[in-house]
Amino acid sequence: MSGKHEESSIHSEPQVLEYVEVIYTADLAYLREINAKGSDTGKAVNFQIHSRGRNYIKILSPAVSEALRCIVDYFPNADLSGSTIDIYEPYEIFIFYERQLNEYRERIDEAARNDMSPLCINRYAYKHISIVQQFVRERTQAAVEAERERHARGYATFDMLWLLYKPGIDVYYDHPNVGEHEPYSIKSVTFDVKNGATSVYGISFWNMKADFNWVGPSVVNGAVERFAGEKKITTLQAFPCEYLRFMENLSASDTERIRDHFIERGKKWYETKRGKRWYWFEGHPTSFPRQKVRDTVSHRWLWH
Repeated sequence: MSGKHEESSIHSEPQVLEYVEVIYTADLAYLREINAKGSDTGKAVNFQIHSRGRNYIKILSPAVSEALRCIVDYFPNADLSGSTIDIYEPYEIFIFYERQLNEYRERIDEAARNDMSPLCINRYAYKHISIVQQFVRERTQAAVEAERERHARGYATFDMLWLLYKPGIDVYYDHPNVGEHEPYSIKSVTFDVKNGATSVYGISFWNMKADFNWVGPSVVNGAVERFAGEKKITTLQAFPCEYLRFMENLSASDTERIRDHFIERGKKWYETKRGKRWYWFEGHPTSFPRQKVRDTVSHRWLWH
């Protein structure tokens, strides 16, 4: 390869993305057989689609990949470390971080206009980020806007429930499903898309727990199965803390007091765990089933 060709390759504009449509056939062995026959005859072979899977885009632009690595603080469903990045529909990362991407795009555009080396991958950032965002908007904007309008009224639908559960946010979660919510953070949300729909969301939550020798984050798992129509957000087993304001008979000051209560309780819990002394405890723990306790206990037991 000549040096001249290498230079032109360096300066050429890379591809932005590749769209991959996932389909399944009824019989993989049969598909292989007819494809082999088609290869022998040189003719295309049509096959029957059994179902459609979860489509995705492969980010090929180094500028877009770098933008995601710069602005995304937490999104465990996507590996952002590779030279290419696969983002599955409904492309949540571009919706959750739309504002940050817009701000990044504008900053990079200003830097490019002022002074940017022709060898810098970010000279295409403004254009390439815009292309990806437009691709995502064409496929999701109408549904996202409609769901956000429901959120503003305190309601959500199952098919768009992922929009409510951004990984990393704080939620109130009723883990034992007994009508009492405790504060957690969302660790991750997983779901599959088949024929354009999903049937269940798997959600991992975490908060601070302890046992006799350890204090640290503890993960619990939950699931939300399909429900029909709109559902009031505060009736869900888990909902973002900000939607507590839609709970009946609660004022804005009440929601603040509830949040302050949990923060203060957590501080007291942690300080209690740090101390090496004995306590007299009488009452009910927060874990279920609740059984009244009246005993002298060590600080190592008081983690409920």
